[in-house]
Amino acid sequence: MSGQLVGGEVEEAVAALEAALDQLTGLALYPLTQDELLTLLRRFETFRRRMPAIDHALVGELEARSVAEALGVRNTQAVLRDVLRLLPGEATARVQAARWLGQRETITGEVLEPVFPQVAAAQAVGEVSPEQARVITMSI
Repeated sequence: MSGQLVGGEVEEAVAALEAALDQLTGLALYPLTQDELLTLLRRFETFRRRMPAIDHALVGELEARSVAEALGVRNTQAVLRDVLRLLPGEATARVQAARWLGQRETITGEVLEPVFPQVAAAQAVGEVSPEQARVITMSI
């Protein structure tokens, strides 16, 4: 693991995901039938499409905690560029997606649904890709 978490349930979930990825990375795919291979491909696409929902929560938490200010950088995009070595456009896209598709919180702590709740819900279950979500939210 690249870093240790201390969040109990969060650490357990991330460790389980890492272990599953490690196991799957080492498995041979040649024994699968064509139908099994296509089913696996579809399932992995669903997993891939669900990952941004977690990213939205992480980026939203960075913003809620003013991590950029604490680190002495300009904004959350700069945090993502520095910590994840993202290109500026990718960092900006992730922050914007988190603002539109992640849960929000009022200044008093009330939790609000995402700006685009249907798109966020579809992404959370893997029905839309990040690019599809971007196109939908940009066209509304």
